[in-house]
Amino acid sequence: MASQTYNHRADWRSSCSSTSYQQTRRTRQSQVHWESGHLAFLTSHEKWNEEDHYNLIDSKELHPKATNHPCVILKRFQDSDHCLITPVSAFSASEETSFLPPWKQRCHRFKKAEDFRSFQGSESSSSDSDSDSSTDETCQLLELRNGRTMPKPKASWIYIQHIYVVPRIGTKAATSAHRS
Repeated sequence: MASQTYNHRADWRSSCSSTSYQQTRRTRQSQVHWESGHLAFLTSHEKWNEEDHYNLIDSKELHPKATNHPCVILKRFQDSDHCLITPVSAFSASEETSFLPPWKQRCHRFKKAEDFRSFQGSESSSSDSDSDSSTDETCQLLELRNGRTMPKPKASWIYIQHIYVVPRIGTKAATSAHRS
């Protein structure tokens, strides 16, 4: 089965002092040019300015638990300081829960399995793994370029019903993808 490839910015390295590294990181962060398909990190809502927090969190447009997660940039608005994103989450799956995918968890039982997309290494929903190639609804597994994997390779999903417009300043380069 073919896989979609998503770009990421996980190769930042610095041999400089920590102060220099932080300055370099801030400079690079402000220069990140997001494109559709890039993997980013949605910073914690606690670090957002008061206006963005009010417009997204206080207004309940965005659940606070959606922040502090990797996210996929779906669209960068050219004349705006905002991006359209979907968060990547483990949905509480872990070794303790045998990496039970969200559509099999009681708390997500009302969500359709076909609304989840799986990263390579995570259990696939029926929409990811249908082998009937005659349907256009079969989705491919998501994977990162260059053999990288998500920090939780057995528990990384997106829920396509969770799509948000967030300030670009609330996103930063994802730095924790792993080489497989």
